Amino acid sequence: MPDFIIVGAQKAGTTSLYKYLQSHPSVVLPPDVWKEIHYFNEKYNRGSLWYKSNFPIKSRNNFYLTFEASPNYMFYPHSASRITQACPNAKIIFLLRNPVDRAYSHYNHNLTYQRESRSFERAIEEDSSKIEGELQKMLNDQHFYSKYCMDFAYLHKSIYVDQLARFLSCFPRNNILVLETEKLFGDTHNVFLEVQKFLNLPIQNYQLKEFKPHNTRNYSHGLDLNTRRQLTNYFSQYNHQLFELIGIEFDWD
Repeated sequence: MPDFIIVGAQKAGTTSLYKYLQSHPSVVLPPDVWKEIHYFNEKYNRGSLWYKSNFPIKSRNNFYLTFEASPNYMFYPHSASRITQACPNAKIIFLLRNPVDRAYSHYNHNLTYQRESRSFERAIEEDSSKIEGELQKMLNDQHFYSKYCMDFAYLHKSIYVDQLARFLSCFPRNNILVLETEKLFGDTHNVFLEVQKFLNLPIQNYQLKEFKPHNTRNYSHGLDLNTRRQLTNYFSQYNHQLFELIGIEFDWD
C-alpha cells in the first residue's frame, strides 16, 4: 500500500507536486503507473489486491516510499474512511488553492476537454441544486457514485472545510499536511523541503533541478470582476471556518 497519498484539491497543483516527488531518489513508482488511480472513489469494487498491484513490491530492506495522487479523493465523501481502513498509517497531503481561482480553473479544464459549453456564471447557477442532490445521494449510499457531481461541482469542490474535517476525523493531525497552492508555486524550494520533512524521506533536503509548474493552461477569457467579488464573498465564511479548523490562515482576498 502507498506510504502517502496526495488527495487534492483538483486544479490546485497536485500534478506539479506529484512530478516533484516522482523525481526524488527516495520515492519509487513502477514505470507504468498513472498518477490518478481513483481506487478509493470510483474503482473501490476492484478490491485491495488490484490497488496493491499499482505499486512496487517492498521488503524490509527497501528504504523508499511510494505514493499516488488522486485529487477527487478529497471531495468524494467516503474516501477518508476507506483510506484509513486500507492504509491507517498513511500520510495525507492537501493542496488548497484560492477557492475562486480553483473553481474557475476547474471550469476551464472542462471547457478544454469539451465537457462544458455554458458560461461560468450560468454553470454555477444551474448546477447548484443538482450538485447538492447528487452529493447527498453519495453521502447516504456508498454504492452510489455521481460522475456528474464529481465532474461539475465547481463551487462545492472549493468549499474545503467539510472535506478536510472528514480526513481529520479519520487520521491524526500529524499525519496530515495542508499546503497552500500559491505558496507551492511562489516558494517551491522551501515548500518542497517542508514536504520532505513531513514524509520523513530517507534522503532529506533533495534539491529540485527545476521548479516548472505542470498541467497549467492560459485561459481565453479572464474571470469577470463582479463574479470574482461575488464568489470571494460567497467563500468567505467557509474559508474562515477552514482556517479555524486547521490553525492556518491563507491570504485569499
